[in-house]
Amino acid sequence: MQAPQHRGGAGRAEQNDTITLTYSEPINPATVNASFTGASMAMRVSLTNNGSSDRMDFTTTTGTRLNLVNSSTDLSLGRDFVANATIFNATMVMSGSTVTVTLGTRISGTLKTVATTGTLTWRPSATAKDLAGLAASTTLVTESGTADRDF
Repeated sequence: MQAPQHRGGAGRAEQNDTITLTYSEPINPATVNASFTGASMAMRVSLTNNGSSDRMDFTTTTGTRLNLVNSSTDLSLGRDFVANATIFNATMVMSGSTVTVTLGTRISGTLKTVATTGTLTWRPSATAKDLAGLAASTTLVTESGTADRDF
């Protein structure tokens, strides 16, 4: 597994920002969610205020957790991006061994702009399985490279 990567860099979570979760090999999209085929799927992204290290989680548009993160506390953003619980419309798509989530419109919550650099950490869900049916590792992975501004 590789740690999550992001696209943005303005220091604020906003529409069209992405986060890419990379597995060591392709996973079966139906183990992320029974309705997921790997093609673009509407979903929601929740950012939870957790002091200086806010958290991110993923659900369907009806609120069912997606099997991308081991628990709702296992994707740490490493900085303080939100003043309160914040929810975005979003989409996810799979290509090979990566799942890319793209933020859409903000549904609720209050954002902050973060000028500092930091590092994301991710603990994958063991419910996500590869094409042979083997569970993803739940070992915590840390974003590689130099600390940077996310989103």
